[in-house]
Order: sequence, then structure tokens, then C-alpha cells
Amino acid sequence: MSTEDAVPKTHKACVYDQPGTCSIAIRDVPTPEPGPNEVLIKLTHSGICHSDYSISTRPLLTSH
Repeated sequence: MSTEDAVPKTHKACVYDQPGTCSIAIRDVPTPEPGPNEVLIKLTHSGICHSDYSISTRPLLTSH
């Protein structure tokens, strides 16, 4: 395995830091280790649906 393929110990994550608000923070979090019959997938891009964002200030956050 080359250095480029090595799994980092931490990764960046976008987290809601104040539940019930749109306040988010980018944090370094531990990279999980996959369990039996699981895989760890490297993401290069991600997004959020506008409908998820529009209801994020309510107690309910749905996903699809």
C-alpha cells in the first residue's frame, strides 16, 4: 500500500454544532474502522439537498 492509499486517522466532517439551527462547523473527527462485512469508502465530494437544508431549523431533519 502506498502512502497515497493509506487510511488517515482523522477526516474532516461537517457537523451541526447547535441542534435546531443551521449552525454548522467543519471538524476533524476519527476515521471509523470498518467492521466485519463492511467497507470504508473514500468520498471526494458530497452535497445536501435544498429540501433538507430548508427544514434544518426544525426539530426534524429528513433525508432521501
